[in-house]
Amino acid sequence: MENVAQTTPPIAAFDLDETLVNGDCAQLWLEFLMEEGWQIASVHDQCCQLMANYDNGYMDMERYMALWLQPLLGKSIDELSPLLKKFVDQWIAPRIFAEARDELEHHRAQGHLPLIISASPDFLVQAIGRLLDVSDCIAIKVALENGVIAGHCHYPMSYREGKIDCLQQWLQMQDYPQLSKSVRYFYSDSHNDLPLLKQVANPCVVNPDARLAEAAGGRGWRVARWGVSAEVF
Repeated sequence: MENVAQTTPPIAAFDLDETLVNGDCAQLWLEFLMEEGWQIASVHDQCCQLMANYDNGYMDMERYMALWLQPLLGKSIDELSPLLKKFVDQWIAPRIFAEARDELEHHRAQGHLPLIISASPDFLVQAIGRLLDVSDCIAIKVALENGVIAGHCHYPMSYREGKIDCLQQWLQMQDYPQLSKSVRYFYSDSHNDLPLLKQVANPCVVNPDARLAEAAGGRGWRVARWGVSAEVF
């Protein structure tokens, strides 16, 4: 029998927000809902305040997600599907970096498996994954009770070091070998992803923040500067 490491394709992992997409999909979702007439300005503003700590690396993700989910309490994913489609088609598709699409196609042509790993909610990430023809996604798992959104999330959360924990769990479930032998590439814009970037053979930083740019320069990592595929409103 062939060794699993020889039969599983190398993984090219991509962060989502500000890496594949020019923006943060969770925050954009709240803006989209407000445009659709939802009265959630207070939730949006509080989430913005918490997001301000993201660049400093000490964002309270549990508190953020609890706030973010408040407008969706008691709703099923099926109930949200029409809104999700409109959101992805009208708000996300124009914000996909053209170079991101090219990079995904490059990896597919090389026989690699594209994987999105994000600190955004799973049903958003999966919907955007479908847009990009990426079926394998790791994201923050929103808890459902009796089929509807319960207002909290499952652990571990795929944020900072939690991305490594979630990725290792996913690899085990997919019968992949350990992370260092499976995930050959990882693309990210944020210093919050330094723990995972340090684990892969071929890290690439995309439009990096200042702290990540400094770290990448000191390590000789590839730096990519990506624009957008179309005008963003």
